[in-house]
Amino acid sequence: MVRSLSRVIFILTLSTLFVMFAFAQGEQLRYQAEKGVSHQYKINSDVKQKMQMMGQEFTSLISNAIELSLEGNDVKDGNLIFIGKIDKNLSKIDSPMMKDTAMVSKDINGKRVQIVVTPLGKTLKTTAIDSIPAPANPMMGNIVNPTEMMRRLFVELPEKALGIG
Repeated sequence: MVRSLSRVIFILTLSTLFVMFAFAQGEQLRYQAEKGVSHQYKINSDVKQKMQMMGQEFTSLISNAIELSLEGNDVKDGNLIFIGKIDKNLSKIDSPMMKDTAMVSKDINGKRVQIVVTPLGKTLKTTAIDSIPAPANPMMGNIVNPTEMMRRLFVELPEKALGIG
């Protein structure tokens, strides 16, 4: 009985050590793109501003909701090429001067942007494929420019592998 228990403990210890050494090397994080595969994302942002004017305090809330899609297009020289487009957008402003405004910039919906990214997530280039009109009033909370927005989508990943510790 004692002999079989010690064997089980020995086997469990060896198994644990094997698993620890097998995964101790870590995992390299890299972006990948498959041609024709599309991914949908939703980006929401809320900005609350407090201002003081002539002794009175005002609070404004600006909310943006953006739905976009990224489609893998190609891999060239080790860099990933995506086609991105904004599918839907909505901006809302609630302030003492503008109550419950909801704005949709329909003229930028569906406009395509080509994004060239390294596997580590560094954006090398963004180019508008379709003509994108200038925003009506960027101070009103409207989306500024799809090309600029797509440039900031990817988080840069570390070169070294990540592991325990």
